[in-house]
Amino acid sequence: MIDEGSTSTTAKHTDKKIQIDEWNKHIQTIKSIGKVWANFKCFEDPKPEDFKQIDIHGRGEVTYQEFCLWVSKNEIFNETEIGEDLKLSI
Repeated sequence: MIDEGSTSTTAKHTDKKIQIDEWNKHIQTIKSIGKVWANFKCFEDPKPEDFKQIDIHGRGEVTYQEFCLWVSKNEIFNETEIGEDLKLSI
């Protein structure tokens, strides 16, 4: 969806990481997803600068785990119903 994959010229496949350019290119997609099926607080108004916050290892790429952690922390911080459930798993 956001991950556009490697730069391979033979086949398009995912590298399972989001790069800064992919993030910026798909911010509107994230907003749309938040309105349709993934009603998470952090999807309401994602910004380019969120990328640095999500990239906790500072490698210039966001892993699936980093992305999920960002969503989880936002839900817990905003005390949403999902956030309350997530607290139980910590």
